[in-house]
Amino acid sequence: MSDRRSAYIGLERALFQSRAWLSLSGVAPQVYLLLAGRVRKEKPTRHAKQWRVLNNGKLEFTYLEAEHKYGISSPRFTRAISQLVEHGFIDINHSGGGLGRDRSLYALVERWRQWGAPEFKTMERPKGRRWTLPKTDSTNENVVL
Repeated sequence: MSDRRSAYIGLERALFQSRAWLSLSGVAPQVYLLLAGRVRKEKPTRHAKQWRVLNNGKLEFTYLEAEHKYGISSPRFTRAISQLVEHGFIDINHSGGGLGRDRSLYALVERWRQWGAPEFKTMERPKGRRWTLPKTDSTNENVVL
């Protein structure tokens, strides 16, 4: 089984046509695409017909990288991450402290499918404290890209 990061990012049409996606503002869509580009997948086998995500919940994207590599300031990056969490596109699996190489880890999730509906599970990015979700909540290996 080969672990691979493709030169392409495949997105489900329902994602970018959803009300949740269309309501994103600022650099949030770009940040999502940059996170989706970090996904490593395992090639389908005879028994498993779909690509399997290997590193969901372990996607790293630091504030320094956002600023230095992509020109996204810290306040803009913070707003983008908050929007992506609030709209159900990502969860913060581990909130890093920025010191000692403690980096935030993100998971792509599909709560966006229920965004705006009564069954939507609201999540917010906590302010001013470290945040860690239980691993079972945000390690969805079946995220469709």
